[in-house]
Amino acid sequence: WYTDIGVPAIDGVPIPPRGEAVRVLLMGGSNTRGFRQEILEGALEEGSGREFEVLNLGRPGYGSERVAILLEQALPALDPDVVLLYSGHNEFVERSFRAELASWGGSGTRWLGRLAQHLRCVRLLRDVSAGRWPGRHDNPYAWVAEYDKYLGLPYKETQAESEGYAANLSRMGEAGEARGARVVLST
Repeated sequence: WYTDIGVPAIDGVPIPPRGEAVRVLLMGGSNTRGFRQEILEGALEEGSGREFEVLNLGRPGYGSERVAILLEQALPALDPDVVLLYSGHNEFVERSFRAELASWGGSGTRWLGRLAQHLRCVRLLRDVSAGRWPGRHDNPYAWVAEYDKYLGLPYKETQAESEGYAANLSRMGEAGEARGARVVLST
């Protein structure tokens, strides 16, 4: 499985062919990415008499909106039995991601941006539309400075972000269940 976020060490995740093991898919941000799947496999297998295969698609800086997009792409290809969603701590990073797409100009350009999200080529289209030749894109850790922008966020906007987060969690849960996976949520 491959995502191009500019961190070569985690862009590609080798996915073995589907076997008899219970397939567990981990989805979330950097905290998820940093979790070693061997630890979870061992804990699940201990005393269960079953074999587990844990696939980690956690991505640094991903909030629930981008996790939902990646999950919707991964479900049919990876066919997990269990999906573990660990999300919530990157929601204001997602706010910046949506603001970037909204700044793309007219409704046609924004439509193209939303389409690009689902095609995993949003950065390519952003660079081309800005007149830059695509290359290795921005540092994915540059979002750290984003937090200061939201220190004085009004309560009404915070509520709107919270409602968007809840909608994304519902969307991910429903997508997993529709594919026959058990969904475990940790926020």
